[in-house]
Amino acid sequence: MDATLSRAVERFNQREYFDAQELFEQAWHAADAEDKKLLESLLQLAVALHLFFNRGGGKGTTGLLQRCLLGLEDYTSPHLGIDLRTLAAEVSVYLEDLKASDARAPRLFERWRVPKIKLV
Repeated sequence: MDATLSRAVERFNQREYFDAQELFEQAWHAADAEDKKLLESLLQLAVALHLFFNRGGGKGTTGLLQRCLLGLEDYTSPHLGIDLRTLAAEVSVYLEDLKASDARAPRLFERWRVPKIKLV
């Protein structure tokens, strides 16, 4: 895992989603073609959570989470040192919980339930 991606994962796991999305984008620009879709999925995840917690979320958040899951499906786990199987499972559960809740009320949805990116 390169240093930029490592910092992006660190920021993401610290719930600093705006910083994480900028770092995922930098990693995407420097990545090989075969890894770009995965990095795009991680970027979508960070953007979705930033939107949800800082701008109210809504359909934009759930749409980005769904696209993130579709992108993760194209890779076997682990990839780039990330446990993608666990991440996809946690994002899927989070998305379903979010759909079942009032997506316009982010304060009611606990931040601690947000998936973390686990490294292997």
